[in-house]
Amino acid sequence: MKKIKENYQIFIIGFLSIVVALLLHNMGLYSLIETKLYDYRFQLRGPNVLTNPDVVLVEIDDESYRLINEPYPYTRKLWANVVENLTKAGAKVIAFDIQFDSEINKPNYRVADLEFLKSLKFANENGTKVILASKLGYERSRLKPYYIVNPISLFKKESYTGVVDHEVDEIDNFSRRYTIFNLLPDDSTKYLSFGLKTAMCFLDINSDYELIQDVENNKIIIDKLIIRPYRSEASFLLNYYGPTSNIYSTFPVYSLSNIIDDNSYQLKNINEDQDWIEMFINDKHPLYERFGFDNSPFKNKVVVIGSSLKEDHDFVQTPFFNYNNNENPIPGLEFHANAIQQIIDNNYIITPTKTLDLNSESFIYHIIIIVFIVSLVLLLSYNLGLLQSIFSILILSLIWFSISIGLFINDQLWLIKNLFNLSLNPFERSYLIPVFYPIATIIITYTISLLYNLFTERRDKYFLKETFGRYISSDLIDEMYKTKKIPELGGESGIRTAFFSDIESFTTIAEKLSASELVNLLNELLSEQTEILINNHGTLDKYEGDAILGFFGAPVFYEKHATHAIDTGVEMQMNLCKIREKWKNENKYSLDEIINMKMRIGVNSGEMVTGNMGSSLHMNYTMMGEEVNLASRLESGARLYGIYFHTTYDTLQKAGLDRYQWRYIDRIVFKGLKKYKQTVEVFGYKENNNNNNSKLIKLFHQGLEYYYNKDWDSAIRFFTNCLKYEIVEHSVDLNPSIVFLERCKKYKIKNPASSWNGIVKLNKK
Repeated sequence: MKKIKENYQIFIIGFLSIVVALLLHNMGLYSLIETKLYDYRFQLRGPNVLTNPDVVLVEIDDESYRLINEPYPYTRKLWANVVENLTKAGAKVIAFDIQFDSEINKPNYRVADLEFLKSLKFANENGTKVILASKLGYERSRLKPYYIVNPISLFKKESYTGVVDHEVDEIDNFSRRYTIFNLLPDDSTKYLSFGLKTAMCFLDINSDYELIQDVENNKIIIDKLIIRPYRSEASFLLNYYGPTSNIYSTFPVYSLSNIIDDNSYQLKNINEDQDWIEMFINDKHPLYERFGFDNSPFKNKVVVIGSSLKEDHDFVQTPFFNYNNNENPIPGLEFHANAIQQIIDNNYIITPTKTLDLNSESFIYHIIIIVFIVSLVLLLSYNLGLLQSIFSILILSLIWFSISIGLFINDQLWLIKNLFNLSLNPFERSYLIPVFYPIATIIITYTISLLYNLFTERRDKYFLKETFGRYISSDLIDEMYKTKKIPELGGESGIRTAFFSDIESFTTIAEKLSASELVNLLNELLSEQTEILINNHGTLDKYEGDAILGFFGAPVFYEKHATHAIDTGVEMQMNLCKIREKWKNENKYSLDEIINMKMRIGVNSGEMVTGNMGSSLHMNYTMMGEEVNLASRLESGARLYGIYFHTTYDTLQKAGLDRYQWRYIDRIVFKGLKKYKQTVEVFGYKENNNNNNSKLIKLFHQGLEYYYNKDWDSAIRFFTNCLKYEIVEHSVDLNPSIVFLERCKKYKIKNPASSWNGIVKLNKK
């Protein structure tokens, strides 16, 4: 039943943790952090050094703006020269991240358009494909507001088109994905993106091939080309090769002024007009032999042309934006270059969980991770101590963090290398799994478990204190909670120690005091004595008038229950001396019975039943058994010897014989028992050695030795010598020495039977 209850609690905590984790995840509270950790992976991995990239950048940069002898934006005649020169330099694909969608019916513009058309034909004839950018258009007043803005029809036959579309994350306006194709409302046509169309041309894939969406296997197929989309949508995660090429040389970058710098074009600054492109396309150039066509940086390359001028505002923020703590946006043409190179390399980011955020597509994967983590956290927290569980939770979080990052950079030792400033290995394939929400789930689960345990601990301890606080010590209550041992209706058998105490002549005292005086006397006395019992880890059973009934070793068992019981008796006797002295000093009571009050104590260890006895409506935590009765008879039997702390030798042996001052009393068969018990009297702690008692004990034990050997005269002599020491602790009228003197005198007159062994029977309780 207890196991079922614990499992039920774990199930409740687990279920609550899963619900909270899913709820927070679904609300998107982790999205920004998860996104930034996505960027952190790139910055940790660093640039992927491309030894021979397939993509080259030609930029309209500040150098071009300064050297090109034309106003910006440039005419199509200039672009015609660019196409021809790059074709001659061996470019396989020329991709313009520039719009050619306006048609101006003026003679000069018309001539420029024809020049550009001529260059396109020249490129086609020489095996170079040209991609012109199209874009998405929107006009609210149109019948169909959304449409594709294509280059002018004049260029259509001699070029390819691809849609330029920068997909940004709404959360921070960073570009982490690249569009595969675009769809328009009420139009089933898939308009391929600029980067995809360029890569297809480079890979010699015909544009007429059908685009197949394999949703089940999460891939898009175009002939031999396989693209891994993200979220089963028309985009994929960009596996950026590095920060901006102008600083970190991710891709080779050339200024547009270099491309048009041939022998037919004069740059503004004549000193910088070196006819640079002629080195690769003109065998008459002095440096052609050194460089030449075979060493052309554009040979068999994709050449992406676009603007890096700040004035054009065509920049993209990528995961490398803050690389090396510098803001590094990349120009739009480099955004496309990364996508083109990635498609060519088939270098996609693998997402085993489909997405980082929670949606219908990724739900099953995320719920598996959450359930696994919740189960693992609960397993650790319920089987380890507080500090151990906290440490294990931190280690678990660190392991997940390390693995999730390591899978992306393909290096599971990255954390150690990073700590010791070692270089990381180049990546081969990047796997993207969530980082933050699993760690958040670890924290959520452990926090809920901790709060639940704190609540139940407070509740259970409150219940225990309310139920047992007046009967046992707070240490025992804590131990009961720790061991989850809460007494239920019914008893439990075991070796325990019973304790009984009773005030001598209490009936006489009660008759001579008023009711209120008697109550005050009892409250003061019992309060202090009960506190001693509880402080010694005893359990208060009940009060019977002036008597205190208690036991040790239950409800929580501990080995030294006998020691605690004897200690309690010793300390109660010592405390009673202090109370009597206090009453004398205060002149609070005048009765001799109070001023000289004595308390008899009986203690016995043995097999007994302890537990809640009674009904389901009203219970009392008590003790029962033969050994309990023996403790009671030891207390009542003490009056027959005039002693005040009566226990058995077996009990004292369990408590520690060398711990106390004590003496043998008698061999007694108590009523209801068949075997005799060797009883002893305890005077106090041995460390508080009383010289009078030491002499008494020595003489008394010698007297007993003669007594059991039937040497009555010698026994009488020793017991008589004991009397002068007895009167210090005991009554003049009754003490153990007087009892044995009377027996010796009796046996001297009439010897006991030959079978006599000194055992006496007590027929009274």
